[in-house]
Amino acid sequence: MRESDSVLFQNITDFGFNLDDAWDEGINGISISTLNTRDYPDMPKSIMNGVAVNIIYTKFREVNGIACGFIGGDFSETTNGLSLGVLFLSGERRNGITAAPGVVLIHQMNGISLGMINHCDTANGIQFGLFNSARTLYGIQIGILNHAENSILPWFPFVNLVLN
Repeated sequence: MRESDSVLFQNITDFGFNLDDAWDEGINGISISTLNTRDYPDMPKSIMNGVAVNIIYTKFREVNGIACGFIGGDFSETTNGLSLGVLFLSGERRNGITAAPGVVLIHQMNGISLGMINHCDTANGIQFGLFNSARTLYGIQIGILNHAENSILPWFPFVNLVLN
């Protein structure tokens, strides 16, 4: 913590608002930042419980709630809840709803992925976009062109379904 930070920031691990990029523990509440210059996943306690909004992108080890980056999206390692990006987003795990008008790149998705282009290594749920791709799909893809490596028909237009 910097000495110049206000009293509001000194108790951020209990509950509060973070209107700066200065914090060393987890946040329970609301985080509104302009630029994320730190590599938050390297910080062992970089857990956000609540709402994280950033002009460029959000990046925490774990988000439980809502993560939104207006330019880059949510690059957090794990997001449980709602993950939003204005252009694109990427991450390790998403549990819940993941949405960006552009590209969505996720290692493991459990829930719903909405984007013009969706790619997941493992998709458990629904992918909805113009082009959907998954190495392993357990669910449904809805789009112009769909690809699931574990499907009987790996490339299929409009709807691709894998239930086992």
